[in-house]
Amino acid sequence: MIDSVIKNGAVVTPSGVFKGGVAVDGGVIVAVGPDASLPTEAKKVIDAKGNFILPGVVEVHTHVGLRPAHIPFDQSWQDQWESESEEAVHGGITTIRSNLAVLGPYLPVIDQYIEWAEGRSYLDFSIYPTVISDEHIDELLPMAEKGMPSWKCFFDPYQAEEGDQIGLRHTDAGKLYKAFEKFKEFGYPAVVMLHAEEYALYHMLEKRLIDAGRTDLKAWSDSRPNICEAMKIHAAAMICEEVGQGGGVPLYIVHMSTKEGVDICKTYQDRGVPVIAETLPCFLTHTKHMGDEVGVWGKINPPFREVEDMKRMWEGLRSGVVTCMGTDHCAYSQVDKENGNGKYGDVWKALPGLSGGMQHWLPVMMTDGYHGAKLSIEQIVKIMCENNAKTFGLYPKKGVLQVGSDADVIIVDPEKRTTIDESFYKGLNKTYSIYWGKELRGMPVMTMSRGDVLMEDGKTVGKPGRGKYVPCRDYTRG
Repeated sequence: MIDSVIKNGAVVTPSGVFKGGVAVDGGVIVAVGPDASLPTEAKKVIDAKGNFILPGVVEVHTHVGLRPAHIPFDQSWQDQWESESEEAVHGGITTIRSNLAVLGPYLPVIDQYIEWAEGRSYLDFSIYPTVISDEHIDELLPMAEKGMPSWKCFFDPYQAEEGDQIGLRHTDAGKLYKAFEKFKEFGYPAVVMLHAEEYALYHMLEKRLIDAGRTDLKAWSDSRPNICEAMKIHAAAMICEEVGQGGGVPLYIVHMSTKEGVDICKTYQDRGVPVIAETLPCFLTHTKHMGDEVGVWGKINPPFREVEDMKRMWEGLRSGVVTCMGTDHCAYSQVDKENGNGKYGDVWKALPGLSGGMQHWLPVMMTDGYHGAKLSIEQIVKIMCENNAKTFGLYPKKGVLQVGSDADVIIVDPEKRTTIDESFYKGLNKTYSIYWGKELRGMPVMTMSRGDVLMEDGKTVGKPGRGKYVPCRDYTRG
């Protein structure tokens, strides 16, 4: 007798939807197909009630542990793995990839950080470190051997006091070039992840706007115009192409926000350069003119853009220029986010970054993507599950419903509605969101990770500390 069978659902794959379900035993999927083809005896039978059955969402861009500078990173890393992974469970996420950024070497401390996360996380996770120093360049290959072959480069924001505020440092062109060289030695699934913003330009514009007395959210966007992102995407793509002559490693643009970015990525993709683009849900739903609605809660790097950028990003997802998504989730309390100045306070003093992303991401995509007729349910699964897993060396262990894959399965009721308010979020922050007061349509009603049901009908039924570190490697080779 197997462990469990999920029946009577609409099983979603990137190639289509069919009526049926999934059978699970020993933490892995043992059958996928019409109900009549599934095992008849199981310890637990779950009725999907005609709802969508999806692979668990693979979240590839988070910052568990990111905090104001006065809180030690190691402490916030430990504290947040339990709260933020529980939030992810309620968002239908079953795998988290989180950033690790320390100023010293990673190799002496990485095992401790993994142990801390495993002791608290509800979910399986991977880690991507940040390139800050030449010392980190020397660690790229040994860390890749430990299952961390993708590193984030801040090219080149967070210099001087800006970096001190949240404990980050930038990566210059020289370090970026050397990162591509090192990862070219390693091969798949090595990826260079890039936050693209031109510091010198936005720093000058920011000073100009501060001197003019601007403190509103739109001022934040005006200080970082589209050219700031476009310049650095283009420069990084040139380095990727230059180092990759004869075969290179992908450049992965995180949280891309501009129409120019989509066009630059397509240009290089058409030339055969491995440029991969990711966007965030906020860049599909919000513009820089929504300050009266969201205040400083909407401060993020890069910032909200224009309606034309939002439309181009949806087009990029549909056309396959933009193939991945994440949330860039940062767990700030409302007090820390606002920095004591209130929702409509001084935008320059608020912390950058959005909270709640791991829980509202899928419902937002169901609401604005699926019900908004911008993406099919198959496209949503391809972008949020399969593409993310393939890009970072987690496929087919994660991101797909097929025999032999981890039994990471979610049930989504496409018609279930909820309003984001003080009862919605399960993570550290429960009191603010750029989607505050918004009604969402399409909610996860069950989350299963490696065969364990962790969330059912909006209630946490799993336990923290069961998550495992998952190294990124080529799982297609067994």
